Amino acid sequence: MMHSAFLLLFLVVAAPLAAYIPLAALAAVLCAVAWNMAEKEQFATLLRASRGDAVVLLVTFLLVVFRDLTEGILAGFGLGTLLFMHRMAQAVDVQQGKPMVEEDVPDSSNGNRARPYDPTIATDRDIVVYLISGAFFFGAAATVAAAFDRIGEHPKAYVIDFSAVSIIDSTAAATVAGFVRKSRRHHAAIYIAGALPPVRRILLTYGVRPPGARFGASVDDAMTAAHARLRGDDYQASNDADVQTEL
Repeated sequence: MMHSAFLLLFLVVAAPLAAYIPLAALAAVLCAVAWNMAEKEQFATLLRASRGDAVVLLVTFLLVVFRDLTEGILAGFGLGTLLFMHRMAQAVDVQQGKPMVEEDVPDSSNGNRARPYDPTIATDRDIVVYLISGAFFFGAAATVAAAFDRIGEHPKAYVIDFSAVSIIDSTAAATVAGFVRKSRRHHAAIYIAGALPPVRRILLTYGVRPPGARFGASVDDAMTAAHARLRGDDYQASNDADVQTEL
């Protein structure tokens, strides 16, 4: 506060005299101020935190010092964005026929905690259950597509649990649509369970809709509809009505 008041008073009273101050002296003052403002402990902590954070920090710091402030900020922002996308892509998980470990995933139907899978689901050879969790976007689409392609045999129905998917983009929706088209060639039914309204809307936009895929409020509802379809019951009309209501 005192330094600011002194500078203001100096500029008001003796502004013409500032022209006689050597630039080298001003540069030294700026270096001293920058050194005092720098959080050296935080700098060292970021360097030790992870390689990604260290790269973003060093590139930004070196460009700002030796090139230009704008270039350093833009390069740091770009590298930080790529690092964030990589970490989000690594966070996406695909489980097949296994009980959920986390019980704190919001259930899209009523806002309650999602229930773990019944372990008996994994014993049904006619129906394969998948749980996709995380941000399903273009960075993770290849991971999910690879998980779909690893299916050795072709069951009669798939149940894909989207209750733990918070967001989905066009690339991810196109991946699901491609899987639906591939499954239809093998006469397999697709059920999307627990999708949030925004997620369901994007899937519908990309053609993930009856008769290729049907939506259910929960895994239990999807399993019930799948078993009924395998028994020969027709749930097409009710699922079409559900889709129209969601739109």
